[in-house]
Amino acid sequence: EDVQISLHALKRVAGGQTLQLRGTIKKQQVPFLMDTGSTHNFVSDKWVKSLGLKTHFVKEFPVLVASNKPIFINKKCGQLKWQFNNHEFVGDFLVLPGSHYGAILGMQWLKTLGEIRWNCANLTMQFEHNQEVIQLEGEKQSITGADEGLSEEQNAALLQFLHQYDHLFKESTELPPKRKYDHQINLVNDKPVCSKPYRYPHAQKTEIERMVQEMLNTGFIRESNSAFASPVVLVKKKDGKWRFCTDYRRLNAATIKNKFPIPLIEDLLDELEGACYFTKLDLRSGYNQIRMVEEDIHKTTFQTHRLSGYYRRFIQNYGKIAMPLTTLLQKDTEFQSSTTADVSFQQLKQALVNAPVLALPNFEEVFTVETDASGQEKLMGLDFTIEYKSGRENIVADALSRKEVAGSLATIYQIGSNLQEEVKQTWQVDSKLQKIIDRMRLTGQDYKHYKWEGGILKRKGKIVVGNDNQIKNKLLTYFHSSCIGGHSGSTQTYMKLPELFWWKGMQQAVKEWVRKCDVCQRFKTQLSAPAGLLQPLLIPNQAWQSIAMDFIVRLPKSAGKTIILVVIDRLTKYAHFLAMSHPISAAKVAHLFLDNIIKLHGWPSQIVSDRDPIFMSAFWTDLFKIHGVELLKSTAFHPQTDGQSEALNKVLVGYLRCVTGNVPTLYGYLPTSNQPLLVGDSLVQVVDHVVKSREEIENLLHANISKAQNRMKYYANLKRTEREFNCGDWVYLKIQPYKQHSIPNSSFHKLAARYYGPFRILEKIGQVAYRLEFPEGTKIHDVFHVSLLKKHHGGHVVTSKLPNFTTDGDFEATPVDILDRRMKKKGNRAVTEILVHWAHTGVEDATRHELY
Repeated sequence: EDVQISLHALKRVAGGQTLQLRGTIKKQQVPFLMDTGSTHNFVSDKWVKSLGLKTHFVKEFPVLVASNKPIFINKKCGQLKWQFNNHEFVGDFLVLPGSHYGAILGMQWLKTLGEIRWNCANLTMQFEHNQEVIQLEGEKQSITGADEGLSEEQNAALLQFLHQYDHLFKESTELPPKRKYDHQINLVNDKPVCSKPYRYPHAQKTEIERMVQEMLNTGFIRESNSAFASPVVLVKKKDGKWRFCTDYRRLNAATIKNKFPIPLIEDLLDELEGACYFTKLDLRSGYNQIRMVEEDIHKTTFQTHRLSGYYRRFIQNYGKIAMPLTTLLQKDTEFQSSTTADVSFQQLKQALVNAPVLALPNFEEVFTVETDASGQEKLMGLDFTIEYKSGRENIVADALSRKEVAGSLATIYQIGSNLQEEVKQTWQVDSKLQKIIDRMRLTGQDYKHYKWEGGILKRKGKIVVGNDNQIKNKLLTYFHSSCIGGHSGSTQTYMKLPELFWWKGMQQAVKEWVRKCDVCQRFKTQLSAPAGLLQPLLIPNQAWQSIAMDFIVRLPKSAGKTIILVVIDRLTKYAHFLAMSHPISAAKVAHLFLDNIIKLHGWPSQIVSDRDPIFMSAFWTDLFKIHGVELLKSTAFHPQTDGQSEALNKVLVGYLRCVTGNVPTLYGYLPTSNQPLLVGDSLVQVVDHVVKSREEIENLLHANISKAQNRMKYYANLKRTEREFNCGDWVYLKIQPYKQHSIPNSSFHKLAARYYGPFRILEKIGQVAYRLEFPEGTKIHDVFHVSLLKKHHGGHVVTSKLPNFTTDGDFEATPVDILDRRMKKKGNRAVTEILVHWAHTGVEDATRHELY
């Protein structure tokens, strides 16, 4: 059934076949137009929005008007209620875009009234409704406010004028007439401008052919053999249709530009002085409204897609056959046909239609694609099946010809298919996407960037995911945590996911997912600068008030000694190196310390050391506690605290590498009391001068050390970042590479987790150390430097188990099983060697050890 609307309704002209009325919808006054020239009821989209009326989409269809330019409608307002003089009516309305009347009542409603009495002089109508006679009286003046400046006679004259020139609104079927000022194209020179056509998608090729045929039928264009040629492009319009455009940029560049003054806008506005009515004309197909002078028509030639050049790969000796035609198109060559060119053209036509004959693809048929495994991800969003071909049947040698690869590829595809089905279910729970799908199904057209292809909702070619966090998490897990993703960073993960899927806020969701990934937080290293600014120890006030101690172990035997005890004064940098033999104990070290340090320098106020078992023993701690010595120990797995002794150890080891010899032993006597001697205590001037000089030296030494510390702190902090945690925060703990001596280094260390935890912070110790809450029975110290800690992200907390450590801080290697036993000769005796499987390792990491 054709749907029509009269020109009266569109042009807001009352009279003749129309009657203006005032009615109410939802208790608001609405301008109605009763129009016998319209077939259906219409309601303005502006009033639909203003009144908040409910609508639903219908398949788009045209509404015919007197101007022969259809209006497309895709919405309907069902069972709308309105009132005239307190009488209620109900009917269906089509939503009309841009109408100034609130509603138009056409023959669709008038037919339901039965017999109607009209009085055109009084603008009244009378009919029976619900066994009651109703009389409606129309408005004589415009009730839309749009034509209030026109009288009834003027409205009638305007309508007559429009009918008089009705032919101007019809489609043109011929070129415009020749006029005095037809368009000319004046070129800089007579050299033809020729550009090859662009490559077009299949859908655009069909549209170009249709438009070209229409313009041929209307007489706007004609076939040409001109030497000029410009390419064609299609530009999409707002309504989804295509606009046919010719790319004349090269022709314009060769055109002599018109030089004439442009009038000032102020002068044009002055010309409008005194005007009351203003008209705006919008020419349809305005490019075709201006005629070209006859001698310049050949310059406007355009060309579309050609197929001959494409098939040259399938025609033997194509280049030789087409050589005369190619010569005609060469640069600086006059286009002049010849017998040779005509023969070449005929031969080329025969070659194109003879075997092998290739047809254009029919996109409605099923396609068979032969590809290797690399094409799987590109095809993942399409409906396809994988078929395995054995080597004998598969002529194309690719990755799919291997059965095991095809099997793994099918497994990957199955996972993707399951996810795709779950993604489809998210559209049903997302009301916004469901409305978009319903609209596209009804209208059969795309909506903004969305497309409905093969039962799949896509946005810019990507499958749309609805507002379902569970499915989004599955996709993020698949593309980040699975073997496909490999726990890549946020950038790499985001590059993979949008190849197939899209949802709003995807990039931020990927960043948050990767940031909160527990595996990434525990197994990946931090690329930022080391955390924790340098915090130097306080500078001592006098010599041997604060000392540092450490051991150098596993040295080659020299006079039975393999260990050096290093003791250094933190103020003067004076050091003692005390040789010891293995094994050592706290009592042995204390006795050596008393004989070589205390008797020379007295008891210090502080001792800085690492967490060696000797320094952590109860004997050592109680001994120095009795004498009022403060023991300062480094935090766990952070030997940088005792930097003074570590630096000296490096110098000493380097010295020992270069020089061989016995370590000299320093013998002395019992130290005297450390009674300070002040300036003025001695009556001898020279002694007083020596004391004064020593104080000056101590002050200078103190100032230089302070200056060196500040300089070292400044440059060290340039390569560090400040990091701070609060009590109650959850952090991951980085444990230094295992110091193992019982097991040779094996491959499992390289793949082990770099961080353990997370653990909760209990207390802040100083500026850069924190005490952690460990499970009961953990053997390592619970205070750590901030550089070993990393903040935990995410709400889910699952604490990983710490490895076992010995009291030396070494990794505790626990044997699980003896896998093998053998005898071997060692020197002049036989020894037993066993193959041990250790805890926390695989069987392949088992090592052999001598038993006896």
